[in-house]
Amino acid sequence: MPVKIGNSYVSEVAYNYAKSKVDAAKETETQEKKSTGGMSVLSDLKEQYKNLNFSTNTAPFSAKGTNNLAISPKILKQMEEDPEKRMEYEALIYDCNDVLSRPTRDGIKAQGMIIEDDGSLSMWSIGVSTDNGGNNKTHTLLDKNKPLLEQLKKKKKKSKTAVQIYQEQREKNAGKIKIAAKSKNKADETKSAKSVPPYKKEKTPGGTIDAKG
Repeated sequence: MPVKIGNSYVSEVAYNYAKSKVDAAKETETQEKKSTGGMSVLSDLKEQYKNLNFSTNTAPFSAKGTNNLAISPKILKQMEEDPEKRMEYEALIYDCNDVLSRPTRDGIKAQGMIIEDDGSLSMWSIGVSTDNGGNNKTHTLLDKNKPLLEQLKKKKKKSKTAVQIYQEQREKNAGKIKIAAKSKNKADETKSAKSVPPYKKEKTPGGTIDAKG
């Protein structure tokens, strides 16, 4: 279930993970605010997510590989000075790691995510496609200012719920019943028409009349 922290929407598991990290930090750290420009936070993140390539260079298409996560120095500083901000972005980074750890589609040679100065999330990718002449063409993609959950929706189709499946089955069954009822009515009408005896002519002293058999 999506959880809103600050201006970000993250998964519930990401929220719980980030909260536990912040709570642990509160117990072990003093109340003094650090002034290292967020570099200590970046070091902690690199230790937690060894599979991600972290940087503070937020220019898109500026890295190699498919596991790049750039974080604005402003955001890192906020994370270091404000426990609530740290929890918000820790959760967001958790979800970014989940997306960037998944296998990429064919043709993607580099990709990454960016947490911008204002906290918004961008995703970029560089791919290679082949034109009709067999030549490789490099193309780029940049999705600006879309929440992380919108990115997740593109990568994963939602499965139907049991209620939806039940309703669809009921509609199908109702359609079958209507078709069967129409067929039965038509058959009854045909049978009824066949059961009526044909008219035949009878001779009488006064002439010929039509009568049922």
